[in-house]
Amino acid sequence: MADFKYTFTKENSYTIESNVVKATSKEEAIGLIPPGLNVVDITEIKTKKNVSLFSSKNIKLVDKVLFFDHMSQMIKAGLSINETLEALIDDNENEYFKSVIKDIKYEIEAGGTFSKAMSKYPKVFSTLEVKMIEVGEITGTLEETAYQISIQSKKDFELRSKIKGALIYPEILSSIMVLAGVGLIVFVVPQLKTFFMQANMQLPITTQILIDISTIITGYWYLFVLAIALIIFFFPRLKKNKEFANGLDWVILRTPIIGEITKKLSLAIFTRTLGSLLKSGVSVNKSIELTATSIPNSIYRSAVLGFTHDIEEGVPLYKLMEKRTDIFTNLSIRMAFVGDKTGNLPDMLINIADFYQNQVNDTLSNISTIIEPVMLFIMGGATLFIALSVILPIYQLTSGISGMQPAK
Repeated sequence: MADFKYTFTKENSYTIESNVVKATSKEEAIGLIPPGLNVVDITEIKTKKNVSLFSSKNIKLVDKVLFFDHMSQMIKAGLSINETLEALIDDNENEYFKSVIKDIKYEIEAGGTFSKAMSKYPKVFSTLEVKMIEVGEITGTLEETAYQISIQSKKDFELRSKIKGALIYPEILSSIMVLAGVGLIVFVVPQLKTFFMQANMQLPITTQILIDISTIITGYWYLFVLAIALIIFFFPRLKKNKEFANGLDWVILRTPIIGEITKKLSLAIFTRTLGSLLKSGVSVNKSIELTATSIPNSIYRSAVLGFTHDIEEGVPLYKLMEKRTDIFTNLSIRMAFVGDKTGNLPDMLINIADFYQNQVNDTLSNISTIIEPVMLFIMGGATLFIALSVILPIYQLTSGISGMQPAK
């Protein structure tokens, strides 16, 4: 069974229209076309297979932001979904994403739905996006739904960009510290060790510690390389373990600076996602479930998922948030209360998200100022330790030589 697209005009009309029919051959397809239509052309739709050579990494978040944003604007301008997708194919520069959009267009022309076609690409479109589009199709609000997804994607893109920008300075400093430390331990300390051993002198404790570290690293370097490789290999797999992930996220939430950023970030994701889903017409229960899957921190994810049963029983959201004041702030609870009482919960949730995302942005903008004293303290401490380890024995040696000089 294949899909055949036919174009036609109706009697007393010059407008060319198109439709799709399923048949085993072109001849059978012609026989299935309703009578009274003047068929202009009929062709078999060749549905492209998924491109397995590429991964979701080939599609940047900014590509998806533009995809949903342009879709919303085109549908608002009066274009059909097929015309919209055709325009998006022409404008897209990412070859893999272009092939994905083409396949979605073919699926729709074959009689499928937009959301079902999107669901074929779980590494490109999230469950959240697919569900929102599905609701938009059912309720006839596809334009508003695409707009909500584009807004959420933009906020996500801005946040990721902020985080990457904020981490550049600490990463550079950390890299310099590690490279300088490794170079000193591997190349300089062994030379000093030989010199001090020839002098047959009692070394200070700091010098002995530095030499011992150098001996272990240079003598068993392959074990350190193996350990790093194992960490790189097993850590992503350990994160999939529920107990390990919960423990790691619990530690992150209680880490100074990082914990506060994670808390505000999780609140922003929770409220924005839930607000967007509710505005798109998704049921409260389904919105809670989808929102839980979108939160990276497992502590928040488990808490939100635990709301499902009580929400079904009619318990207000703010009441459930009050039970977890360890992760939900008083401000977010009060604003959720106001939203519930005024019947404007979706907009109030998005306002909460904007507030906390602005706070996260401000913190990330000043992250260099916050981290710089810590980095300087660590670098100063390491420099002092190394300086004492090298200078003290040299001072002892020169003092000993001076003491051996004959008096005049």
